[in-house]
Amino acid sequence: MGYYSDVALVLSAHATAKLSTYTKNKPQNNINTNLINHPKKHLKDSSGAELFYWKSVKWYEDFPEVQWIEKFINSLKQDEYLFIRVGEFIDDVEELGTFYSNPFDVRFSRQIIFRESHA
Repeated sequence: MGYYSDVALVLSAHATAKLSTYTKNKPQNNINTNLINHPKKHLKDSSGAELFYWKSVKWYEDFPEVQWIEKFINSLKQDEYLFIRVGEFIDDVEELGTFYSNPFDVRFSRQIIFRESHA
């Protein structure tokens, strides 16, 4: 079984260019690039920004492909990316980077929602 997370990575145009260079030296079938090459959703904006989204993925720090992505985002400036991982447990949320004005409006939100009785 395992523990699953939903993960979003938004890259600015500058970070997207760095990703292209970063992956150029890796074969496309390399296990390290498996996640980045096969997201659940991959969106591109006219500004050059990109969104990678993985749903129900095992995001374990000891997995080589996770280490590869974490090493890449650690090489970026804080305002070049936004990384959000939401685990199965309600308090398991990780948010890195400060690219909040991203064109995809990616953000984490926690809400209390209810319906009033109409008695």
